[in-house]
Amino acid sequence: MWNLIYSSTFTEQLKNLFERSNSMERKDKRQKLVEAAAQVFLRYGYRKTTLDDIAEAAGLQKSSLYHYFENKDELFRESLKFIHDTMFDKLSLALSGKRKLMEDLETFVAVMRSEIKRAQPNIEFMIEDLAGIIPLISDQISDMRKRINSLLEQRIYQAIDSGELKSCPVPDLVVIMSIFLQRVLKAHVCASCQTLAAEDAMHYVQVMFEPYFANSTFSGAASST
Repeated sequence: MWNLIYSSTFTEQLKNLFERSNSMERKDKRQKLVEAAAQVFLRYGYRKTTLDDIAEAAGLQKSSLYHYFENKDELFRESLKFIHDTMFDKLSLALSGKRKLMEDLETFVAVMRSEIKRAQPNIEFMIEDLAGIIPLISDQISDMRKRINSLLEQRIYQAIDSGELKSCPVPDLVVIMSIFLQRVLKAHVCASCQTLAAEDAMHYVQVMFEPYFANSTFSGAASST
């Protein structure tokens, strides 16, 4: 009888182990597919990308894609989520709080420029697609903006708590900063345009924060520009 119980328990444990293993393998394949799709979408844009392109990049048969996603729209949304999450992680590191506020913000802008540069060779495809895909991803874009604004707010409150900044209207400042930073994102025409937009953005951010710095002498790397 004990052998029967032991055998039954062992069989159940083995079954659970296989199920967990299969689930992890499925998640791993799904993630690799999303990452491959993100690169293809960045290369060709949404409209010109086909499921055949994605399957080839992922090393899968086209029919295999439907085991993970219902259609191209669903895969695109998941790819955009991956791109946003990757960018957000980099922006979070930029605002680590280990440096002065202006130094962190300069690094933050540099990361944004780097991400734009990564997509730069194929930016025309993204522009062509914009009108058609905005309805599909408007909620994701809105969510990303909120996440970035929240990240900026946290960093500014950290500067206040550390005594680097005086008390200031943080949410209002973040809204204004977002407007300046949008210029950096939109300066996709050429590298010099991006540089100028980034310099302008940091100049206006510097002017905006200057009255709130605790020390009479302006603090931060941006003061030298």
